[in-house]
Amino acid sequence: MRCWLADNVEMQAEPAIVAHLPSGYQLTQSDCVEAIDALLHHLRR
Repeated sequence: MRCWLADNVEMQAEPAIVAHLPSGYQLTQSDCVEAIDALLHHLRR
């Protein structure tokens, strides 16, 4: 799954906005991949 996400992000030249948080911060696809990666790393401990 991780590899698929990485490939999916690399295919897009510009980061896709996937979420707008209430604070006005825009969450990009690469941010999501980093968050998922960090979560998986945390769960593996």
